[in-house]
Parts: sequence; structure tokens; C-alpha cells
Amino acid sequence: MGWSLNQAAEYVPEKVKKAEKKLEDNPYDLDAWSILIREAQNQPIDKAWKTYERLVAQFPSSGRF
Repeated sequence: MGWSLNQAAEYVPEKVKKAEKKLEDNPYDLDAWSILIREAQNQPIDKAWKTYERLVAQFPSSGRF
């Protein structure tokens, strides 16, 4: 049996879950942010914008990302 559309839409890769957990412990973890940004780059903008907004809020003057 395949996934329903809702299950596919709710799927979060394990690496993203781990990165989110790392950011709970250390909001300045650049490796975790890199994982989230790489994942967001593969998403439609209507799903990715929250990640970018969080990044800019955490690092408002950084040009690295």
C-alpha cells in the first residue's frame, strides 16, 4: 500500500529532525542550520520560507547563508 498525500506532505527526513534537535540545544549550530537550508532549497517556497525566516532572525547580519 502506498502513502496517502497527507502522509507524504507530513514526512520529515530524519536528518532534519536531528538538526532541529541540535538547534534546540544550540541555536547557533551552523552545521544544523546548513542541513535545514539544504533541505529547504529542495522545497517549494511556500514550504521553505519559514526556515529562511528563522535563519535570518537568528543571524540577521550574516552573509554566509
